[in-house]
Amino acid sequence: MSDNSQEPDLCEFEAELAAALRDNECWTDPTDQLDATVMREIHAAARRAAFCLLARRLVLAAACLLLAGLLAVHLRGPQTPPIAADVNADGQVDILDAFALARALDERTELLPAWDITGDGTIDAADVEAIARRAVAIQSPTNQT
Repeated sequence: MSDNSQEPDLCEFEAELAAALRDNECWTDPTDQLDATVMREIHAAARRAAFCLLARRLVLAAACLLLAGLLAVHLRGPQTPPIAADVNADGQVDILDAFALARALDERTELLPAWDITGDGTIDAADVEAIARRAVAIQSPTNQT
């Protein structure tokens, strides 16, 4: 057989195949499938982007709430009022406070007005002595019923 005789058969076969595929309802155009796949990927990417944006906003909101809470605690200050003779701010008046005040006087560091224990308007050795006396004083027991 010559090549010319096979060509009409091949063209006829292609035409019959194309007609059969067009008539078959199960067959879909590959470009339609590609379009659907691309659209699914676009929608999935949009959902991921929206989720990431939501997650970022939630993290930012949580950070803002944490910062607001920390600022509120910091600005409110200590719950107990400071003790005037508590120079080292450990919550109790002891001989270490007298030592800390004596050191601050010797080193000429900043002195707080609350450390004027004697109330004479100057912070000096008399205040150190007053703190030391308070620290070693024996307190009488409270009335017990």
